[in-house]
Amino acid sequence: MPTLSSTVRAKLLVVDNSVFFRDVLADTLRKEIAQLSVDSVRSCREAAQLLNDNPDQYLAIISGLVLEDAPQGEMLDIALESNVPAIALTSALDEETRHKVMSKDVVDYFFKDPDGLHAVVSLVKRLLCNKQHQVLVVDDSPTYCTYLRVLLSRHHYSVITVNTGEEALEIINSRNDLSIVLLDYQLPKMSGFEVIRQIRKSYSAMQLPVMGISGHMDQQIPAQILKCGANDFMYKGFTVEEFYCRINNMLDFNLCQNELQALKELASA
Repeated sequence: MPTLSSTVRAKLLVVDNSVFFRDVLADTLRKEIAQLSVDSVRSCREAAQLLNDNPDQYLAIISGLVLEDAPQGEMLDIALESNVPAIALTSALDEETRHKVMSKDVVDYFFKDPDGLHAVVSLVKRLLCNKQHQVLVVDDSPTYCTYLRVLLSRHHYSVITVNTGEEALEIINSRNDLSIVLLDYQLPKMSGFEVIRQIRKSYSAMQLPVMGISGHMDQQIPAQILKCGANDFMYKGFTVEEFYCRINNMLDFNLCQNELQALKELASA
């Protein structure tokens, strides 16, 4: 598991009506993550004041969807306005609530129960480490590059964007700190297929994961991209939840594979 960089924000804000759940969550976070400082308050007003007093200090805000002074999820809006990623806590998760939560551009949402508590802790650990992951986004649309950058930055990934396959290969060949490549299959001059083939001449799927992306709904595209050497594929109509799940799963799988390979090499030494 990557270690926490000293440049990453290591301060967290927990906001919830339930004193018991809020205190248990804050205490658990402090015990599980030694580097983490946790502020815990009950109201949206108190949280907003802390955000104002501590600009650019918080890794994330963990907030109940409904607070006494913010019954419509206003705390999540304030987090977004403050450019602080928000994790939502909710006691109910019907389709209407889920849509409401995701419309707030949250990092993720969890039930206010023991399972949700442990899931929050796991997510915070991931956010602390994500800054060390360099993600290369390759798409000929600057607008779409910006969209992906926003999604990835919300999870504290470091992001590089380029608009052509040639630029992508130049970056890939000039540095060795990339964790994943997100690649549109349809690029000017050099296609996404060719870029993946070139990547695989230097890096295996375990060494540098590639996620193919396409706005075309042709069912042949995913198979072609995967056969070229991509690790996974998404259509551009993905939901934000799917996007984060696929990125996180790919990085987790790769981490496990690299650790397994390191153990094999150690055993054979």
